[in-house]
Amino acid sequence: PSLGKRRSFFDNVINIYTEIQIDWTLVFEMEVSPGHLGAFKPNKLTETNHNNCLVVPKPILEGFQRSDQIPKVEQMLKKVTYKKASLDAQLKNAMEGQMDGIRTGMENLDTALKHVKEVELGLHGIKDALKNVDALNEKLSEVRKEHVKHSQLAAAMENLKHIFTVPESVEKTREWISDGKLLYAHQSLMDLENSRDSLLFELHKHAGAPQGDQRLLISYFADVSALSKELLKQIKLTLVRTLNVVRKEPKLVVTALRLVEREEAIDRMTLSCQNETGFLPPDRPKMWKDEAMSVLRSAVQNRVEGNRPAERETTKTWLTLYLESIRSLILEDLKVVNQLCVPVFPPHWNVCQMFLDFYHDALRDNIEELVRNGLVDDEYLFLLNWACNTYPSAECMNHHSVRSQMENLEIRPLLEKEQIESLINMYIKELTEKIKGLFLKTLNTVSNDWEKNEPPEIVKNYTRTELAPLIFKNIEDHLKNAKIVSQDMLKEVLLLNLKLLLEFADTFKALVYSYKMKHFMDRNQIPRFTEFMVALVNTCSEFIELTSQLKLRFWRMNNDTVDEVAKLFTSVADAYQKVTSEFCDYLLEEPFQDTKIYFDGIMTREWLASSETVQTICVTFKDYFSDYGMLRPDNLKFVAEEAQLGVAKRYITALLQQKLSLRTAEERKQVGEKICEEKKQLLMLFRHISEDTDESKLSPIDELADVISADNVDFLSFSLRTLAQKYRDLAEDHLICLMSIRGDLGKLEVRQKAKEVLEDAGQVEKMNVDGSIFSYIHVTASIFS
Repeated sequence: PSLGKRRSFFDNVINIYTEIQIDWTLVFEMEVSPGHLGAFKPNKLTETNHNNCLVVPKPILEGFQRSDQIPKVEQMLKKVTYKKASLDAQLKNAMEGQMDGIRTGMENLDTALKHVKEVELGLHGIKDALKNVDALNEKLSEVRKEHVKHSQLAAAMENLKHIFTVPESVEKTREWISDGKLLYAHQSLMDLENSRDSLLFELHKHAGAPQGDQRLLISYFADVSALSKELLKQIKLTLVRTLNVVRKEPKLVVTALRLVEREEAIDRMTLSCQNETGFLPPDRPKMWKDEAMSVLRSAVQNRVEGNRPAERETTKTWLTLYLESIRSLILEDLKVVNQLCVPVFPPHWNVCQMFLDFYHDALRDNIEELVRNGLVDDEYLFLLNWACNTYPSAECMNHHSVRSQMENLEIRPLLEKEQIESLINMYIKELTEKIKGLFLKTLNTVSNDWEKNEPPEIVKNYTRTELAPLIFKNIEDHLKNAKIVSQDMLKEVLLLNLKLLLEFADTFKALVYSYKMKHFMDRNQIPRFTEFMVALVNTCSEFIELTSQLKLRFWRMNNDTVDEVAKLFTSVADAYQKVTSEFCDYLLEEPFQDTKIYFDGIMTREWLASSETVQTICVTFKDYFSDYGMLRPDNLKFVAEEAQLGVAKRYITALLQQKLSLRTAEERKQVGEKICEEKKQLLMLFRHISEDTDESKLSPIDELADVISADNVDFLSFSLRTLAQKYRDLAEDHLICLMSIRGDLGKLEVRQKAKEVLEDAGQVEKMNVDGSIFSYIHVTASIFS
């Protein structure tokens, strides 16, 4: 098409778009109210500048980039026209909805305004009417007084029958109470009380009524209060025998409980009326339920207290018998409660829990009384075991015949934690004195046999005394009883016994020391000292062994914490091991005392000329060790080692004392050979005594003999260095004394050589570590000056 036509065409399109654009702006800038879907509020329209029609909008430019797109103008025009029509329809609906809402709101406001005006008129009328109330009140005062009199007279007329028949009604009611017709008696009582309370209430309403009228009414109905007390007394007599009556005549208990419930309901009603009117009838609230509960509690208390225990002097098992009778009584009574009282009592009384608490409190009071009266010995354990274990167990409160109706009931602990701790402390305090006395008594009894001319008991080829078995039998009895109660009780008793065992070790040792000293003062007055000392050494081992067994049977150490009991077990074992060592020393004092003269004779001319010295020593020890054969193997080995140590110490000490002056090499050689020969005899002795004996204590004797018999200076120096390197505890005085025996060295030379040997030996790693035989030998060079 030509350029002019094309321009005209585009002008038309722009005009259409501009109109549509204005309509869309109306729609897009509309504010919609949340309460009305169609309501809207148009904002100020966006002004469109029609003078700028030649400015082509961007959407048209984007839609018509090519000439072949011009035929689509018609299609686009139809689409826009449809959208415009749709928007117009939506706008029209919104306007109509908005107008309907406004119309309804206006109608409601008009109606409300009419109602407000009507209320205002009514208030003005009421205000005018109230102006005459004061005057009307004065005019009606006489009428009001007459009304009060009329109501009082009406109440009197209503209760006239009861008023005039009060004496007869009281007498009849008393007869019904005596005959046990409690329901009739209570009905009559209620009629009398109602009459009295109605009249008193009328007087209460009349504020100006004279007090004399009220006192007159109360005195006239005074017998009613007495009847109430008589009826309550009769109900108590029934309830106090509930557990017996319910088995034969449960209806009597039901009647009593019905009356109690009625009175409880009347109490609640009168208290409610008191809050409204301020009037409370005489004797209210009666609280018969509290009275009934008190009676039932007292009945249970009396049943428990009626089971009085036997006297301690009569039978030692009085407490056990008493607790068993209490258990049987409680079990039997709770069976009755479970099976017969549950159907009789009102559900809200919770009769099972009620009786459970009654028996619990009564029994707790009884136990506290027993404790106040004082318990002795194992009575504490019996009581604690019964209270902590038997009472809540299936033997008593958890018995199957009781728990069928009591599954959800709470069984409280019979003793509080503080009470249990107090009983345990009292028991431990008393048990401490008892065990101390028993230990001493046992020790004194057993020690009486030590001086008799009768051999000790032999068990499994070893002698022993009865001390350890008797002591530990008593300890085990206490621990078994304590274990039945609880682990805490077991721990306390175990700690106590271990501490007392530690103390007993010192007492035992002191008594045996006195026994030994008495023997050595006169070795003829105790004929079997050696045999009993052997038995006492074995007894100490028994203490250690039985302590270990005690630990296995009664204690399991807690690995998470430092166990005080485990430490005490270790301390007890160490203490008795130390006592065993000391008793072994006592045992060896005899042979060493017998052989002292022979050890003193070593390194003398008589010793050199004879072979009897060491032979006598060996024979003496063989003789004693024939008695020591009744020692336990570990004790025999220890005694053999101690004997070897003592023999080696005394023999080497005797060698170093230079009682014999050696002048020639032949004498030195003779002495060296004799020493080696005697060392062999001593070794044979101890090999005979114990096959696995340690021979290290006698080993230095050969090295000493080599030094004494060395025939030249070079060999002497070699022997000295070997000796010093092998035994690091060899002192300078030992070497000086040893070389002085030879007799061929001067004093200054001896001292110089001793220093040189020790200095050279100090630069070489020595073979043994600590403590050879020379640690036990103390000599000084001054003895040779």
